[in-house]
Amino acid sequence: MAVVTALVAVLLAAAFLAGRFIEAPPRDAIQSAQQAIDVWSAVETKVVDDRVTFTGRVQPGTDASIAVVSDALPNVVVRQVLAIGDQVAAGSLAGVVSGRPYFFLPGPLPLYRNMSLNDEGDDVLALQTALGRTGYRVELSGVVDQLTLNAVKDLFVAAGFSLPDPSSASQNLPAGGSESKAGQPASAAKIPYIPFRQLLVMPAGGGVVATTAPVGAEITADTPLLTIRATPSFVEFTADVAQADRLQIGQKLSVRLDSKEFLATVANIGAFQEGKEGTKPGKPISLAPAEGGDLDLPVGQAAIIVTVGETEASLSVPLIAVREDAEGHYVTRRVNDAAQNPGGTSPAPVAVVERIDVKVLRTGGGYAAINAELNAGDQVKVS
Repeated sequence: MAVVTALVAVLLAAAFLAGRFIEAPPRDAIQSAQQAIDVWSAVETKVVDDRVTFTGRVQPGTDASIAVVSDALPNVVVRQVLAIGDQVAAGSLAGVVSGRPYFFLPGPLPLYRNMSLNDEGDDVLALQTALGRTGYRVELSGVVDQLTLNAVKDLFVAAGFSLPDPSSASQNLPAGGSESKAGQPASAAKIPYIPFRQLLVMPAGGGVVATTAPVGAEITADTPLLTIRATPSFVEFTADVAQADRLQIGQKLSVRLDSKEFLATVANIGAFQEGKEGTKPGKPISLAPAEGGDLDLPVGQAAIIVTVGETEASLSVPLIAVREDAEGHYVTRRVNDAAQNPGGTSPAPVAVVERIDVKVLRTGGGYAAINAELNAGDQVKVS
């Protein structure tokens, strides 16, 4: 019992001493501790990097197989005049198969019959239109006249051939002619006609030769005379809706394929697609080389695509300093620290601030490039 009494006495003495020597913090100190601390940052002049990086892949372009059809069997390539990488042009010789030359003309070319002088029809008009687009002087009459015959004849003669006629037994003769089977001069029996099968439709825009059948090869459905790359391989990536909305047709982007780097332009922005089989949802973006021509992009190769960012310095503030209300974007600028708290008894300073409207030009790296009535070094409120 005595021990308990002594312990109580000691505790009472300790409590008395604590109350005697330990004082409560001043009221001003408590109020100061409860006040929010404003954080400020200086306006800077810097380059705000707003580039966005995407990953994509090279997709194949479209190829057109150029097959030839004739009455002669087998169809054997005897002269191949085009090489891989050559540009196809209207009026050019596609090749010589079983002694017959084949020429490219721009489409549409709905030919279905051989045509002779005075033949008429929509197919004749289509042929005349194609010849005119190739540079030959013809009248768009829909009737095979001498101008039309001469235009096709010039096409053949330029390649070293003449138009066929019944006396040649469906064979094209070398320019200069020969005698007919009856022993009569060729000029007497020669009634030339236009062999429609030897006029091939050129892919729109021409294209580039992707494959060729070698001399001696027999042309079949599986072995065309030529394969024309009508559209080159291209880079494609997927952007989310917000990112796609910031892209425009014709906008330049930087593309890197291994060690190859080049500029490309946005050629197409597709419709939104749901993500499936490991692909993310978004809009497919197709790119074409900006400098034109086919860069022989390897199909299936991964690509890194980067938007071309701004390279000029501008007024910039931390992104969290930009606020928005019904009137638009703004920042809070500190004017000075001289004012005193009018409601308090202590001289705690209160910063004088003002609202400054800003136009956000771009964002990147935690900063916003802005256009505003501010100067570098001005203090803006961050939090």
